[in-house]
Amino acid sequence: MPPHQQYPNSAGGLVLRLLHNRNLTWLGSTMYLLGMGGGRMLSASDIGMIGRGKTALTPELLRSSWSHRPRTPAAHASAPPRPG
Repeated sequence: MPPHQQYPNSAGGLVLRLLHNRNLTWLGSTMYLLGMGGGRMLSASDIGMIGRGKTALTPELLRSSWSHRPRTPAAHASAPPRPG
């Protein structure tokens, strides 16, 4: 494993290892997490600092950036019923 992908045994390190298992680089992780959470945008260096333990993985950060929101609940609710 390359040195830049070796992380300490911490919560941030675990998250980065899980993202790397999905073949997501630091930059790819920022785009993926923004699409899922829609909250505070993180830079690639933020992702790296979380993995290395330089930035704490806080509940606020998890809530704003990594929480899953349904994409189109309104679209499903407003769809007309199918004729049957």
